[in-house]
Amino acid sequence: MAMFQTEHDIPPRDTGSQTLLVLVALAVIIVVSVAVALLIPDPRTEPRPVDVLAQQSSQTSPSSN
Repeated sequence: MAMFQTEHDIPPRDTGSQTLLVLVALAVIIVVSVAVALLIPDPRTEPRPVDVLAQQSSQTSPSSN
């Protein structure tokens, strides 16, 4: 008597749930990687002048009121 199950003993599963699980896992991996990329800026990329001007204008607009 073998205690382990072979491929023939396992009943066929619903393939729709398996593909859904794979899609959810891929979505989680993509979301986590994008969040990490946004939270940790690349040190090689320098801030562009457009971004610096946008930050300065957003900081000075409340004080001008």
